[in-house]
Amino acid sequence: MNYTGQEINILIFKIMNIKFGVSTDQLDAMVNYDESEKTDSSIFWLHERIDFYNRNIIYQSPKILMTKDINHLAGIIVDEPEDIISLNIDSIMPLPTLFDVIECSKALWGCAMYKNNIILLVDFFKL
Repeated sequence: MNYTGQEINILIFKIMNIKFGVSTDQLDAMVNYDESEKTDSSIFWLHERIDFYNRNIIYQSPKILMTKDINHLAGIIVDEPEDIISLNIDSIMPLPTLFDVIECSKALWGCAMYKNNIILLVDFFKL
């Protein structure tokens, strides 16, 4: 990912109390889950691409995030979108090498602290 500024805007959302963040530069729109039949895009659940190790994943308030990538127009179902925050690029930390063995590690590109929580940063274009 290339960013020219010193800050990046991140949409924070949760799945099973794990907080994730995605750059708003990758997002086109947010759609209610019950409107999914109205879109022509392919739609998938985030937990289908990021392994939660056979946990029974329950979504409390699913939303569809539509991506901006015209080559891979897709809707990704996430849970409980919370907030959009600005992060200083220098505050983003690399993931521990432990993540290198996880199949989806290319999509998880960093982490940051926000309100005493770790946010795992996801590149939707690499899912």
